[in-house]
Amino acid sequence: MKRIRLTYHTLHVLSAADPKLRKAIIANCKEENFKSICDCALNVLRINSSMSACSKRKLRPYKNSLRKVADKSVSLSPKRKFTSHRSRFLLQLQSAILSTLAGLLFRSC
Repeated sequence: MKRIRLTYHTLHVLSAADPKLRKAIIANCKEENFKSICDCALNVLRINSSMSACSKRKLRPYKNSLRKVADKSVSLSPKRKFTSHRSRFLLQLQSAILSTLAGLLFRSC
């Protein structure tokens, strides 16, 4: 969760970017930023984040893509190539969990 908190703003920019910019960000981002994307995919697959039924339905066509990105046995380089070529699922992933993350990370206690 700490990694996601540190890279939250990068994730937010990534979700608001157009496809060309998204591809460039993924290709040139630091290792920590890309690992946070992988962590988000892993959290969605493990159902660690509360999502609406509509968000789950939108992510259903991308379940194999999420599994490839969340797989810890695959190194970052193939994940990065795969993600830059098929970055459409990132938009669905980010829109599904960014609001939940914002509520969890920046909660004032």
